[in-house]
Amino acid sequence: MKSKNHDKEMHDVYAKIYKDFYIFSEEALNYTRRIILKNLTESNISLENIKNLNVLNIGPAREARVFSELGAKNVFHFDISKTAVNALTKLKESDPIFSNIHSNLVDACAPGALKTEKKIDYVYLAGVLHHLHDPCQAIKNILACISPESKLFFRIYKSGSFGFYITDFIRKFITYDTQSEVHKTFSEKFEINDYSKQLEADLHDNFFVPILNLFDPKEIDKFFQILDFKLIHSDDYVSYDHSSIDHSSQGTTLIYETKNFELSKLSRINEFPSHLDQIEDVTYSEEFILNTNILMTRFLKNINLYRKKEIINLSIDLYKESQLYRKKEYQSSESNHLRIQKFLKNKYF
Repeated sequence: MKSKNHDKEMHDVYAKIYKDFYIFSEEALNYTRRIILKNLTESNISLENIKNLNVLNIGPAREARVFSELGAKNVFHFDISKTAVNALTKLKESDPIFSNIHSNLVDACAPGALKTEKKIDYVYLAGVLHHLHDPCQAIKNILACISPESKLFFRIYKSGSFGFYITDFIRKFITYDTQSEVHKTFSEKFEINDYSKQLEADLHDNFFVPILNLFDPKEIDKFFQILDFKLIHSDDYVSYDHSSIDHSSQGTTLIYETKNFELSKLSRINEFPSHLDQIEDVTYSEEFILNTNILMTRFLKNINLYRKKEIINLSIDLYKESQLYRKKEYQSSESNHLRIQKFLKNKYF
């Protein structure tokens, strides 16, 4: 459900962490080029073919720019952040090479919000679907714009990683209005270096973005199968893996294609898969995970007994312990949970 401050919070969160994206720093663009080229290969789209395609993109501007550079026929960009839209509008006005970009400030979840002058051949949503307050309506809006034969690319957060197991717990007690206190405490706990700056940016995103849904990719696949979309690329998926492996374990890629799509098929759907609460909605068999769940539930029940400073300290400590893949420090699922249990027991029980 969309809160009354949703749009402002979305804008402010990303204005803080996407500064390099909005000014199109070369580092951000180079990273985005590598990712998009990889994703196009996974989508079976050549650089020659991209010149014949109209692309729909939602996100922080850099992807739309790269699709324009690659020669897409048109790039229809939508975002809820005026900063993203303003960056692309200024870019388009300053250089005619970007005249194929059409950027609009909209809430993609509002009924009928997405309007394109051309039918869309390739939809590219990387890191977007899991932040939408009404993904079902957004998908309906997107599908109303596509050509009969089109491809859809999604990169999503997924249920089952240790990092998002911890994040989902933290989001139950850390609120948007604690931002300044969280960052002040973070600066007291860490020296400034490349690792801590990245950790703080990710923490800011995961703590304070209004919506963070964790989906079962198999349920998303069922949703698109109902609409006669064929899955042409996906990553391996297990219900959960709480070991610390690599960054890719935090998310998954789903790519679909369709033939002869008709808008009448939208009548087949009325809801999108739900967020999976990482404590309550995932079936765990390991006793050490169940023990962590018990401690977390107890903490939430007794949270009024703790001072705000204690709660904020705990949130930062737990988040750091869940992000070991950034330091390439592998830990088994059991050792991860024993560390978390130690934090909870020693400091709060």
